[in-house]
Amino acid sequence: MKQTIELKNVSVHYYGNTAIENISLNVEEGNIIGVVGPNGAGKSTLMKAVLGLVKYRGSVSVFGQKVDHIRKNIAYVPQRTSIDWDFPVLVKDVVLMGRYVHVPWYRNVSRKDRERAEEALEEVGMEEYKNRQIGELSGGQQQRVFIARALAQDTDLFFLDEPFVGIDVNSEEIIVNLLKQLRSKGKTIFVIHHDLSKVETYFDQILILNKQLIASGGVKEVFTPANLKQAYGGNAAVLADDSEMVVVGP
Repeated sequence: MKQTIELKNVSVHYYGNTAIENISLNVEEGNIIGVVGPNGAGKSTLMKAVLGLVKYRGSVSVFGQKVDHIRKNIAYVPQRTSIDWDFPVLVKDVVLMGRYVHVPWYRNVSRKDRERAEEALEEVGMEEYKNRQIGELSGGQQQRVFIARALAQDTDLFFLDEPFVGIDVNSEEIIVNLLKQLRSKGKTIFVIHHDLSKVETYFDQILILNKQLIASGGVKEVFTPANLKQAYGGNAAVLADDSEMVVVGP
């Protein structure tokens, strides 16, 4: 498999405080990767560093290039709490934003762009809401709309920051199934996630983080009591037996 992302000694500091420190890793294409760790571990910061949204030390390459050179090939779904849901915009127009990276500044979006946005809404089961204001939707519906925006971008690399927080079970199931479909097409998906009980069901690989990289790799190899205790410290109790591992986190 080809390498999708390579980080070498990446560190981010905010006002003299360390957010993440000396993180090096390689990620191969065609996987769903979970990023887990306690609150304040630097999960979102790591994602933003890869995306070039925060200043960092070290080096980051995506598909062998600097992120600025291939930004249109990367889709990003931020945390729901960072979005202004009161902004008066229709669902169909939110999804159409995913096409803007493919539209030169000198022309308007085409009929094909609008058709692709409609298809993306159908993929997440939200086509009947296309003329609603985004703020009128439930949390799960809003998240599905932003997933549709990412799908409309027709990209190879997806970053989702806490996509399952505050949404209903049906929406979570729809999103997980979509991510698995994308993986089957060779796409690479990063997901910041907090529910450790679902790690083995949702992800192929995980990164366990607490400012530094504790471990990374296949779920079966990395999702271990020792690694989780190192990351979560006294905030997580890990109980293991021959058949199952149960994690009680913060």
